[in-house]
Amino acid sequence: MSDRIWSEVDAYIEERLVAEDEALSSAIRESGAAGLPAIAVSAAQGKMLYLIARAIGARRILEIG
Repeated sequence: MSDRIWSEVDAYIEERLVAEDEALSSAIRESGAAGLPAIAVSAAQGKMLYLIARAIGARRILEIG
């Protein structure tokens, strides 16, 4: 699948299922202003990761990257 299609699907999910989070939006703006690379997951991807972690009863999560 192309990056364009993934972006469109992600935008569709965010518009319909994920509420705006001012703290997240602010962190992304400040990261960009500080010159950090845009490597954060989207809000929809973050919600999915949260759901998976809760579903399997994860008590610890290791983020690499």
